[in-house]
Amino acid sequence: MESERRTWSSRGRSWPPTGWKPTRGRRLARSFVVNRHEADCLEGRTNAFVRTLPLAITLVLALALPLDIRSEVTHLSVSARSALEHPDGFTQVNRVESIPKDVLRTVAEASHDPKFRLADPGQDWQETDVVVKPGLPRRRLVFAASSPQYWLLHYERGGIGHDYHLVLVQVQPGANRIVWRAVMFRAIASHGDIPSALGSKDISDDPKFLF
Repeated sequence: MESERRTWSSRGRSWPPTGWKPTRGRRLARSFVVNRHEADCLEGRTNAFVRTLPLAITLVLALALPLDIRSEVTHLSVSARSALEHPDGFTQVNRVESIPKDVLRTVAEASHDPKFRLADPGQDWQETDVVVKPGLPRRRLVFAASSPQYWLLHYERGGIGHDYHLVLVQVQPGANRIVWRAVMFRAIASHGDIPSALGSKDISDDPKFLF
């Protein structure tokens, strides 16, 4: 076809001539070139997608991570915060039997778990959702601390997820009530570390979290 074009053009005539149609072989050759071009374009787009896929996954994970509990303390009253920021006003205990039963009952009622039970530190408990020993508590005490006005409970909670909780109960004769609670992914060593925990971004007091 190229030789015909040159011959025809040497005579001063435009190519292709009027009424000219390519043969089947020429049509197939041209179709092959077009299809090959489309295939190259498709391969280029595929390679570009594969190269950008890890970045897209990274961006999705980066957007999803802020949805976990990492936040700030925003539901703690001024008076309760002032009390927690002065841990010398609290006395720490490390056994469940040292926590008044009415305080535990207040937490149980608020958590909608009538079987609210705490294991002592170091004791067996239901850490995961796989039941090995039926009847174990789903929560285990880290420590508790009391002041004339408050009881603070710090415990870990098992199941599908494993997290740590702080529950602050205001003690009033015949009318105890939870005034604040929070969740985190790490334990606090002692009640003396509460002030620094309140300033951490690894704690959230969003009431949507179960306790």
